[in-house]
Parts: sequence; C-alpha cells; structure tokens
Amino acid sequence: MAARTVQQAPSHTALAAAVYRAMAHRDATVEGIGSDDLAWTFLSGTHRFLVRFGWIRRAIRRKSESVTPGIYEYVLARTAFLDERYARTLDDGTEQIVLLGAGYDTRPRRMPTPDGVKVIELDIGPTQERKRDCLRRAGLAEPAGLVFAPIDFDTRSIATVLREAGYDPGRKTFFLWEGVTYYLTGDAVDDVLRLVRENTHPETTIAFDYAITLSDENIDRIHGARTFTETWRKHRQAEPFRFFIDQGSLPSFLGERGLALVEHLDTSEMEGAYSTGDAGAPTGRVNGIFRLAVARPATR
Repeated sequence: MAARTVQQAPSHTALAAAVYRAMAHRDATVEGIGSDDLAWTFLSGTHRFLVRFGWIRRAIRRKSESVTPGIYEYVLARTAFLDERYARTLDDGTEQIVLLGAGYDTRPRRMPTPDGVKVIELDIGPTQERKRDCLRRAGLAEPAGLVFAPIDFDTRSIATVLREAGYDPGRKTFFLWEGVTYYLTGDAVDDVLRLVRENTHPETTIAFDYAITLSDENIDRIHGARTFTETWRKHRQAEPFRFFIDQGSLPSFLGERGLALVEHLDTSEMEGAYSTGDAGAPTGRVNGIFRLAVARPATR
C-alpha cells in the first residue's frame, strides 16, 4: 500500500527497506535481527555492489546515522517483530493472511504457508509488477495460496479489491500492515481499521507500525526526530508523512474505532528486544518516532 498520490512508480521506501534487510543479512554472524535472505532479489545492480562489501555497508550505515538517525535499527527491529508475529499465525489456526502494502515483503516465501491458508498481497500495481518480475528473474516460483491484489487508490476501495481477491471476512485473519500508516490520510487509516473491525472472527488480529505526533515541544527530546524529518522533507517529497498518533493515546484511538490493543513496543522496548551483542547486528539507538503494535476487534 502507498499514499493515494504515489502510484506512478514502484515505491522507493519499500526498496530502501529491502536494502537495509539485505545489509543485515550480510552483516549478522548470529541469527539475523531483521535480516532477509531474499531481500537481495529486489536490489538493483548498484545496490548489490554497495551491499556486497562490508566496508561499504559500514559507510552506508554511518551516512544513514547522520541523515536518518536510528532508521536502520528501526527497520530491522520492525522486520524482526513482524516476522515473529507472522510465524505465530502459521501455527495458531489462522485461515488467511492479508499483507496491506506488501512492498518487497518475502514472508510467504521465507515462512511457507500451511495448506489451505490464503495469503493476499495488496499494493499499488507498479510495486507489485517490479516485485514479481524480480522474483521471476531469480527463478523463484510464487507460493501456492498466494494472491496478488493490485490496487489503484484513486478509483478502488481496499474492501472491494480484497473481496475480489477472495478475502473472506468470516475467516480468522492476520492483517500485516508494515511501513504504511504514516503515508496515508486519516480517512484511509480508518478505512483499513474498519475492515479489520468488521471481520467477524473473534481471533482476527492486525500488526502494524505508526509514527507519533511531533511538536516544537517534543521534537528535540526524541532521538533522531528533527534530523529525520528535515531529511525526509528535503529528499522524499513524493512520499510525505501524513498520519500520526499522539504519544500514549493508541489505546483510546483504537477503542474509538472498535479495536483493542494487544501488544505495544516503544523505542526502548524495541532496543531491549532486538539489539544484540553481535558486531554485525543493530546495536545503536532506534529512531524515537516509531512504535509497533498488535490489535484485534474489541469483544463484541
């Protein structure tokens, strides 16, 4: 999924996340935190050259820390967190998985889906087309049960596209919404949460990340916030941040939309869970703007 105004080309931010995951896979000497052995598939020739050499990867990380502090660490913590939640769903009787704004997500290939479980990947057409082309050229077959659902946000609703892709609102569903919410309007976020709330299975869940609201009062107290926002405004004008949730208000925000908070990780909790002593894995501070969460429809 991408913001409604970004549909002409594959997502640059999805590719950046793939580069970070590929770097982590190359660097880690223990089980990789947030790494992805298939992320390499989506890299351009230039990106592959840069990722191949350790000293270049270290230089990229130093440069990233000066312009987008803590984002490398955040992307890897987010990937690891959502990997864990995705893996759980494969063992708990989940009947369908919906990847909202799948980007270059490779979980259906890294974690094979049990027979009878449908996985629906929803994203803008250009990103999906590039993703499928990269996988074909790498000789990677599409897993059984995987359905691609391209969407034009200017003309189609998410509910309509998913229904046409075979989504059943009565089945136990895991929605994964990674790296998307902050690019959307508040109405678009509400549309997705309404879709989750209206799923009638009581054990349906959604895992997602979001950005907290920044102000003149808090921006300099949050690690990396000012530098990151200034960099983003300068270099990512085509993919601006639009949606934020006030710090500490997620439970009430979800409650007003018929959902209940199940899990929540702030910056320090991400660092505690996913930083390691491995010299190649992320050990720095996570950017303080972002949070990770899992929610479910409130008890009916």
